[in-house]
This record gives sequence, structure tokens and C-alpha cells, in this order.
Amino acid sequence: MTTSAPTIQTDQITANLSQASSSGYSDYIAICDTMTFSAAVTIPASTVNGLTFVLSLPQAPAYLSITSNYVASSDMTVEYPTGVTYADVNNDKGYNDQVTWQLGNVTNPGTGTNIITFNVIATLQDQSANSAGVTIGAALVSISQDYGSAIDQNTTEFYVGGTQGSGALVFNPVPTTVQDGSDVYFDYKFTPENTSTLDLHDVVIDLPVADYLDIDTTSVVVLNAPSATVDTSTSQITVTIPKLVYSSAPVEVTWTAEINDQIYTFEACEPEVTATWKNAACSPDTEPSVSTPSPTLQTIDINSTLSRVSSSGHADYISLCDIMTYNVTIGIPPSTTKDLKVTLILPPGPAYMTIVVDSFYYADADMIVEFPKGVTYTANSQGYNSQIDWDVGKVTNPHGGNETISFYIHATLANDVQNAPNSLIGQTDVYILHDFGNTTHLTSKGYAVGDAGATASLIINPVPAAPVQSTSPLSFEYSLQPDSSQSLDMHNVVITADIPEYLTLDESSVLVNYNGVSQKTVTTTPSQIQVKIDTMVVNHDTVTVTWNSPVNVKISTHAALVPQVTVTYQPASCSSQTK
Repeated sequence: MTTSAPTIQTDQITANLSQASSSGYSDYIAICDTMTFSAAVTIPASTVNGLTFVLSLPQAPAYLSITSNYVASSDMTVEYPTGVTYADVNNDKGYNDQVTWQLGNVTNPGTGTNIITFNVIATLQDQSANSAGVTIGAALVSISQDYGSAIDQNTTEFYVGGTQGSGALVFNPVPTTVQDGSDVYFDYKFTPENTSTLDLHDVVIDLPVADYLDIDTTSVVVLNAPSATVDTSTSQITVTIPKLVYSSAPVEVTWTAEINDQIYTFEACEPEVTATWKNAACSPDTEPSVSTPSPTLQTIDINSTLSRVSSSGHADYISLCDIMTYNVTIGIPPSTTKDLKVTLILPPGPAYMTIVVDSFYYADADMIVEFPKGVTYTANSQGYNSQIDWDVGKVTNPHGGNETISFYIHATLANDVQNAPNSLIGQTDVYILHDFGNTTHLTSKGYAVGDAGATASLIINPVPAAPVQSTSPLSFEYSLQPDSSQSLDMHNVVITADIPEYLTLDESSVLVNYNGVSQKTVTTTPSQIQVKIDTMVVNHDTVTVTWNSPVNVKISTHAALVPQVTVTYQPASCSSQTK
């Protein structure tokens, strides 16, 4: 006969679960907050064999990582007090999401119950998937023993309650134009944005100082950040704040700097002003940031004018050999104008001007002009200088007032057959480049050719038409005057009268009458009279040449009695041609 051993039922273990986040809530958790799960296991007055505790976090989308510990009553004994393992079971980020405690035999030597409490601390990681509203779900707790029933319970679901921290950086406007020596007040504000429920940690605000600013280090003030530290140098302001509560007032950084003489006409502050921070205290790296360009400081811009006048005093026409003077005047503000270039381009025709290689510039005495490359002339297809380029470089006005630099370009009407009276000389263009490609375009309206060259009229008084006899005396009279339809004077005039062989010149009878003519010479030979005049003024000067010549025996029956008279002159003082 066989009997079975009696079953002895010992007191069973029981467990009481609870949970709470470090922010004080049991149903949501923010980045870097912890959710602590506690399982208080009641151990009866005996030995529990093979006590095992397992907690498994739910599968992503939210990511947590766990640590754990346990606390046993002081008079209890635990066979394997350090028997804990961790594993990544439900996520792919390498975070431990399962903990197993295998304590072996746990003995309660007393007569009543004692408690061993398992604490599992889960930290919400700084991952983009952990966005506000994501449900994390419930953790599974399993408590087992070698002999006796197991306990399987779920914790309460919870969710992500805080977004990643964010901030905004703004600055108050500064003057758009400044002068060398003036003070500029800078005011920047950094604000944690209230769309976030997370505080910002390890905030660093970097404010570079441009090399044309001399900062007053004593003027740096930081408001609304009592824990901030400030590091100030001549080139950088750095503000470090350990923590900013997401709902805190804007952190305001102000300072004053003076504009020094290194500023150019157009100058941008670089690099950008930047604020960086950690999303939360547990974040391993400083990732989020916000930046804004510094304000562009611009000195008072240059101003420029273009004027022209011809040597004849007229602005709307030019005659052959007149000089048209172009004047480009540039006002330089109190600062440094960089990379200054001035280009003047004459029109392409149909009338042609040529730039004289005697152009020059004049700068006020206090100005500092770099002038690295000087001036170059460029000829057009007709061979006339039609473009001039001044490469001035850096120009500095060291004083508070407006100083000027002026360029004088001389152009003459080219001695070209195309330059007929009333032909058009078109618009002249001037380009002024400076400071990072800024361009000013000036124009001068077109004008016309007034006169391309002087002409003249030669008048001969009649001689007797009746037949003459040998030894008969004859009188000759020739008058020359510039053509009144022209506006140009005649230059280098030569009147030559060749006496034919049948006439005998009475040299003592040669008479030259002048009206207004100066600088003249008269030479005679038995066979020629020659009068030379430097200039004959149009509509004013005339010259008359008279002489007597008896007829000699060499005359033939039908000989012409008029001597050959020629006049040569230059139509303008600059002209190389002779008419």
C-alpha cells in the first residue's frame, strides 16, 4: 500500500506595486525625468526559495533606460544579494529596458512578515521620438519562487509630458548708419519658448565683437539670469547659465562699443550671435541651438557728382580741339571706403572723343589714399582712348566731416572725318565701385559737334579786262577772312602770291592791311609775296594784300594777268591737317 506525502502549504508571498516620477506625477514623464517603479514583496516567516524579480519596460516608440536596487529588512538574509542582470529587449537604441534580480533563497527568521522592496528607476532619454503625448504604456512585473505561485502584474500606463527645450534669440535694432568715434548700444534677448515644458540646461550665449568695435567691458550687463557667469574680451562676450526654467523671463545682454577707424563704408557683423543649450540635465551633448545675424552697421555712404564743361565754355556742344573736362567728385564719410574704383566710358560714336593722357585727381589734405594700381586708358577700335579706369584702393577720412576726392578727365574732339558739324556725341557713363561690390552709376547727357574745322574766303578785286601793253602798270588786291558761318578760328595761315614772269613786282608797293590780326610776318622776292599769320579770329579778323606789278616785254598775246594765290591753314589749333 502506497501513501503520498502530505502537502504543506506555507504562507505565500504578496506584492504591492507603486510608481511615481521625479516631477511628482505618476502618469507622465519628461525628458530626463525618472519614473520609479516599486514592488514591496512580503516575505512570510520562513524561507522563500529561488526568489526572482523581473521588470520589463514596454516596447518603443518612447525610449527609457533603467537602473535598480532592492532594500530588505535588516534581519532578513539573501543568498545572492548582487544577482542582477540588465538587457535590451524591446528597443533598438541600446538602452536597458529589462532588469532581473535572482536573489536565491531569502529567509525571514522572525515570527511575523518582513518586506523586501525592489526599486526600478527608468529615465526618459533625450531622443526625438520622445515627443509630447507619446504613450509609453505599462511595465510588466513578474515575481516568482521555486515553490509556490508567481505574481504577474502591470504598472499604470504613462506618457511623455514634456517637449524638447527651445529658445529664441532676438536683438533690438541699432543705428543703420554710424560714424567713426560714435558709440553703439547693443541689446540681445534670449527667451526659453513657452511651447516647451522643459527647462534649458548649460545655456551658452556667444556674442562676437567685430574688429571695428572697441567694447567697453565695464558696460556688459546680464539681466534675469542671477546664476549667469560672463566672460568678456575685446573680441567676444560669453554668457553661461546653468539652468533656465522654461517659463522664465528673457535673459537680456546689453553692452556699449565705440566705432573705431577700421570700419568700412559697408560692414556686416560676423560671425553670428549663437545660443546653445542641452535639452535636459541628462543630455550627453549640447545639440539644440539658435542663432541670429548681428546687425549690419553701415557708415554714412559715399556721395558723388558728375559735371562737365568744354574749354569754349559751352556744355551742349564741342568744337574741334576743344577740351571737355569731366569732374567726378566723391564725398568720403568719416570712415574708410574700401576698394574704390572709378571708371569713365565715352560713348561709342558716331562722333568720336579721345581721352587725353593727362587726367589727374585731387584729394583733400587730410585724406589717406592707398592708390595701389593707378590709372589705365583703354582705346576703342578707332584707336581713340574711350575709357579710363582709376584703381584708387582704400580711402580713409580720419576726421568727423565729409571730405572729398575729385577726378578730372580731359577729352578732346578727335580729328576724325566722322566728326562732322552737328553729329552727336552720346551719353557718358561713370561707374564708381566700392566696398564689397557696391556700385554707383552716374551719367552725363550727350552733346553735339559744333564745328569740325574752320573755312575761309579769298576775295580778288578785278584787274583791267581791256588789253594791256608792255610796261603798263597793274594793281592787285586780295582779301582773306574766316568764313562767318563757322565758329572756329584759323591757325597757322600762309598766304602765297606767285608773280608770273610777265609781271615785274614792285616790292616797294606791297602793302598788307590787317584788321585785328597779330603775330604776322611778310616776306617778298621778285617772284613771290608770302604773308604768315598765327591766328585769324572768326567774324573779326581780315587781311588785305595789295601791290603793283608793271607788265614786261615777256607777255604773250593772250597771257593771263592774274597771279596764282594760295592760302593754307589749320582748321583748329590741335589739328594736324592743312586746308
